[in-house]
Amino acid sequence: MTSQELFHEAWRLAREVPSSTLPNPPVGAVLVKEGRILASGAHRGPGQPHAEIVALEEARRRGVDVRGAVLYCTLEPCCHTSPGKRTPPCVPRLIDEGIKEVWIGCADPNPEVAGQGAAQLSQAGVDVHWAPDQSLFQDLIREFRVGIVEHRSWVTLKWAQTLDGYAAAPDGSSQWITGLEARTEAHRLRARCQAVLVGAGTLRRDNPSLTVRHVEGQQPARVIWAGQQPLPETAQVFTDEWRDRTWILAQAGTVAWDQATRLTPGRRLAAATPAEVVRVLYEAGLGSVLVEGGPQILTAFYSQGVWDSLAVFQAPKLLGAGQKALFGTATSMADARELRVRQFSRLGFDLLWELERQGEGNDVHGTD
Repeated sequence: MTSQELFHEAWRLAREVPSSTLPNPPVGAVLVKEGRILASGAHRGPGQPHAEIVALEEARRRGVDVRGAVLYCTLEPCCHTSPGKRTPPCVPRLIDEGIKEVWIGCADPNPEVAGQGAAQLSQAGVDVHWAPDQSLFQDLIREFRVGIVEHRSWVTLKWAQTLDGYAAAPDGSSQWITGLEARTEAHRLRARCQAVLVGAGTLRRDNPSLTVRHVEGQQPARVIWAGQQPLPETAQVFTDEWRDRTWILAQAGTVAWDQATRLTPGRRLAAATPAEVVRVLYEAGLGSVLVEGGPQILTAFYSQGVWDSLAVFQAPKLLGAGQKALFGTATSMADARELRVRQFSRLGFDLLWELERQGEGNDVHGTD
């Protein structure tokens, strides 16, 4: 196999981990010797062995001698032992195991590493090489990078709309704009995020469960961003089996702030703006958030620039009138924002557009 193929295999392993690894990055690793893959592995989340160690342990279980082997890893191996780190550093283990050569997809943006892992390997006599094109591997850790560099949660804005752009009918009803396949994919998006956020208006109107049901995956935290009015205390998010996964964002002194002491004990956060929301959620250990609405919440995040990606489901239906997911964000075509299509998918007769800011990320991917 070529270096490119081995790198791609490591990338595939990291990408196929079914749930979020945050606050850690997704990483894949492949061990090779004399042109043959000895073992491979991926990191699966906080407290779990890093990808390099998973591969080494797999080789050991198989009784394979890794001395003189080559490692392909999507991210620079770690080298620090800072407080709070749950696993030993990988660099000393790679050196002790006699790995002769390491190919790295991209540098770790964590200041505790940031080139030091590669430097320590080189100093120990290990040949270190970097991927010729690091963009694919940098894209893999984009959520991790936002957290480690900007100290905030990664934000995906998600909504479903008709062909003429309405997210709800004039009476506020929106169930269901899309078909079952699209709704199943929406649950897959939830499973990949650490939190799902809606406003109090959506909670009152729809009483959503905000759980993962149509696919296998982790249950995200449910975050309710409250306003000035009382929250409905009988809502599903406060009474169902996952109620201990519900958080309330509110301003001190409001009714909702006081309700949170009873409804979500220990899971009450103070925030008045989208920027504050993503900061306090990150500090609470929720590194990625899927914002599902309603329109006022979506517009606040979008118009204030507090978003990283969009997931827009579009159904072949026409309403002719109703409520838009975003409002008041442009007055002329000069105000239109050009977006980059990260991926588009056909889900039954519906479409899913996964979008991000122009100039970010890698090549577009399409499925049918």
